[in-house]
Amino acid sequence: MMFPKDGKYVCNSCGATQDIGTENVVIRTSSKNKEMKVISDEAEIATLPKTRILCPECGHTEATFTIRQTRAADEPETRIYRCTKCNHTWREYRGGTMFVAELKSDTLKGLVNIISTLIDEVKFTVTAEGMTLKAVDAAHVAMIEMNVGKGAFESYSASDCEMGLDLDKVKGVLKLAGSGDIIRMEQDESAGRLVFKVGNITRRMNLVDTSSLSDPKVPHLELSSNISVAVDELQKGIRAAESISDHITLTATPEYFDLSCEGDTDSSSLRLDKSAVKELDVSGQATSMFPLDYFSNIIKAIPGGTVVKIGLDNDYPVKLMFGLADDNAKVEYLLAPRIENE
Repeated sequence: MMFPKDGKYVCNSCGATQDIGTENVVIRTSSKNKEMKVISDEAEIATLPKTRILCPECGHTEATFTIRQTRAADEPETRIYRCTKCNHTWREYRGGTMFVAELKSDTLKGLVNIISTLIDEVKFTVTAEGMTLKAVDAAHVAMIEMNVGKGAFESYSASDCEMGLDLDKVKGVLKLAGSGDIIRMEQDESAGRLVFKVGNITRRMNLVDTSSLSDPKVPHLELSSNISVAVDELQKGIRAAESISDHITLTATPEYFDLSCEGDTDSSSLRLDKSAVKELDVSGQATSMFPLDYFSNIIKAIPGGTVVKIGLDNDYPVKLMFGLADDNAKVEYLLAPRIENE
């Protein structure tokens, strides 16, 4: 484009000039030709560097790559991959968003079940090292923080981005998969979708606009008592309490950990002494009451055999911490106490 300067039109890019006339004119100048070398020789391809990345065509996890400046000079470069198995070629725009991953259906089901106890739509923050989320329920009674490392996946390749998911739709995908099946997920950034592949089935899902999803600040709590116990024991206490009351009381002493509830006519209690728990780090006595429906939903969603670490204090939120996918996913759940007026 040319601009008037010192009585002439001057191109800011190449310096070409044109006399200013009395008529409106449109002036086009040819730009310098740009050359890009196309690598087609197999011997030359063999010398290219290799990296571990999931091929979107065949699922192989190794590719050669080259880096090219395919856009403006002030924009990030483009990395061009070529699969070492099927020779499929694709591009990754550096600084853009990309997410391709594979994981076991049981792992995805466990993660979705935990999150959906609180919310139906969630925002994941995605990095090259894994995915994280922070969310609070609509009533602001409970909060969840989850960190899913790339070790939880069978294969994982991502650059920094955010993804909003409708968990009810993800549950629909899970119904297509059997236990032990591998589910492949690939972000289609141009269409604003996440593409799921289960065997020979492909399911395309619109992503949720993350601007409407909150990103709450997780409070740092120093709680006086720490108890580690198998979730199976907690689930027994929940089953005993469900028909009696709408709240449950957690009590920890140096000698035992207790889940109890009391209704108008009936009561129940599950008491675990030192020998029945994995850890009982309590200096005095800590007691708090919690809404049973929230506590029950999260405890029921935790897979059997999981050890749950409980942080407890008097009339403070309870903190539930546990791992999934061989501890490659970490979950922290906070539940506000129920304070009764005297």
